[in-house]
Amino acid sequence: MNRRRIQVFFGGLLIVIGLLLLLANIRLVSMAELWPVFVLACALAFWLGFFMNTKEYGLLMPAGVLTVVGLLFLYCALTGWDQMVYLWPVFLFAPALGFFLMYFLGPHESGLLVPGTILSICGVIFLSFTGWGGQLWPVLLILVGILLLFVKKKKPDQRSENNSRQ
Repeated sequence: MNRRRIQVFFGGLLIVIGLLLLLANIRLVSMAELWPVFVLACALAFWLGFFMNTKEYGLLMPAGVLTVVGLLFLYCALTGWDQMVYLWPVFLFAPALGFFLMYFLGPHESGLLVPGTILSICGVIFLSFTGWGGQLWPVLLILVGILLLFVKKKKPDQRSENNSRQ
């Protein structure tokens, strides 16, 4: 990453942080509701880092985790923390999203799909136990459908084909 990109990134980040703190100081927003935006800003930093150098696909794991956690915290800060009693399984979706992002935007290593799928299924199952499941089963169907569309079947190894012909 060149020096100018780093300057632009950190300059923009400081401006956003300054604006948020200014809004809190003049009482347009409350820091009690605003602090999750800083978690999302950290997520944005990882997203930008990845898009500046797409070979660094390892940045997608913290980007996905911080995005899910930041959005969950923002939702709870705005609607009430009592929702966390029902929403705690969403924490399982955070690393799941990271694994899926690393697969789809990275080198397509099929080993990344296994933990992402397991964590997603566990999250949906646990959400069903908390009372949110009836609303989220369609999400599980969508995720499975996406996996079926994007997972490619491996071609047979050339050597095994040649051995079977002999």
